[in-house]
Amino acid sequence: MTVALTGDGGDEIFGGYNRHLLGPSLWRRASRLPAPVRRGAARAIGRVPPARWDALAKALPSRLRVASPGQKAGKFVDILGADDDLDVARRLLTTCEPSTLLHPDRATGEAPTILDADLPSGLDPYERVMYVDTVQGLPDGMLVKVDRASMACGLEVRTPLLDPRLVELVWSLPRTARIDRGRGKLVLRDVLDRHVPAALTERPKQGFDPPIGTWLRGPLRAWADELLAPDRVGAGGWLDPEPVRTRWNEHLAGARRWDYALWTVLSFVAWYESWTS
Repeated sequence: MTVALTGDGGDEIFGGYNRHLLGPSLWRRASRLPAPVRRGAARAIGRVPPARWDALAKALPSRLRVASPGQKAGKFVDILGADDDLDVARRLLTTCEPSTLLHPDRATGEAPTILDADLPSGLDPYERVMYVDTVQGLPDGMLVKVDRASMACGLEVRTPLLDPRLVELVWSLPRTARIDRGRGKLVLRDVLDRHVPAALTERPKQGFDPPIGTWLRGPLRAWADELLAPDRVGAGGWLDPEPVRTRWNEHLAGARRWDYALWTVLSFVAWYESWTS
């Protein structure tokens, strides 16, 4: 087989991620509270380790349980600390604020992001999150990942859901044709219902995230611990070893989940050493 089709882009343009559905909805409710109250609640929730939220969720009836409650509690903390709905989008799309890990001499200015001036006019809060996801996370993350992995084994991958004509059509529809009443991908589900059983589309979302957090606490712990040594992290003056080490200790203790932030640091340090040693 030389060519394959992928569903990349479906979540971004049709509103399939939880952050598209819950982020703006939670912010609409949370924004009614005074900022000091919101930030106080965020600090209180953030003090509870993710593992504790996971354990508490197991005591709930199965119909009330959610996947990865500890991780979702962390996202809720991000929402409570936001300034506006665009800040909510930034926070939900960011695993760790880059400037908090950079060496003080490098932490100048803001990381590249989608600013208010870059957003088309007339978008509601739900569409803002979807738009930022589409123009930022999709081309710089999802598509790069698939392209590198497929081309490494000589496989051509096509993305029919990102055909410009389809994207233009979908964005011309009312937002409620994609997201409404806590459900996403509505128009796509309607089309699929004509061709496949509902059991294939009406089921919980299942992502492709690898268990990085478990790996770093288990089989990769010794490797990561060596690579995150202060002298190696601080080489070249790019990263600040102290906050990196703090996050590593919090992750090992289960106090916070820093798997993707730490993986980014590990990748950078390994890359830097391979080109400078």
